[in-house]
Amino acid sequence: MENAGVTAPRVIGSGQIDGDAYLLITFLHQGRGSGSQRDLGKLVANMHQHYSPNGKFGFDEPSTSSDITYSNEWRDTWRELFVDQRMDELADKLIQNGSWNKNDEEQYQNVREIMNEELKNHQSKPSLLHGDLWGGNHMFLTDGTPALFDPNALYGDREFDLGCSLVFHAFSDEFYRAYQEAYPLDPGYEKRLNFYSLYLLMIHQYKFGPIYAGGVNRTMNEIIASA
Repeated sequence: MENAGVTAPRVIGSGQIDGDAYLLITFLHQGRGSGSQRDLGKLVANMHQHYSPNGKFGFDEPSTSSDITYSNEWRDTWRELFVDQRMDELADKLIQNGSWNKNDEEQYQNVREIMNEELKNHQSKPSLLHGDLWGGNHMFLTDGTPALFDPNALYGDREFDLGCSLVFHAFSDEFYRAYQEAYPLDPGYEKRLNFYSLYLLMIHQYKFGPIYAGGVNRTMNEIIASA
């Protein structure tokens, strides 16, 4: 991320001591006030204009989110990575732990068909993604510089980050306006953003339980209604 012009903690070292893991990173000094959401939007737009070196979607390393490990195996299309690797794996976990019943499973299959069709017809580019872009993973330094941290990085469709960012309403309208000015989104993005909001809500349902079930069901219904 730093190579893409993002202010972020730099990894100094990692390893194990007596069986316990450690990670050393640089410390970022957080400012007391809120910074410019406009500057933050430009920062994310700039990050998204750095692309996969091999032209594919994925990452060199697997990633873990809420005890779910994704291989991040390189794929030729975003649809393969997002639907086949991410969403299907997450749906299986929700079925296995009893969070979803048969109706939920059938609803997901309907959503899956819509996502497959929509993403087949969308020309995605493998942008560098933060991978977990919500309000708790950004801040402003003492000089007002926006910074990102705690990434779950991969190369994927940039709409993924933006869809996740919408879930908890932590970014202002100015953030999205600045992003659009710097790197305009493709037509039809409003429909696709719901795919990625659903992804983050499903992760939270898996991790925190039924408190997020309503959000998951509501978002699936919105996707089906907009098809």
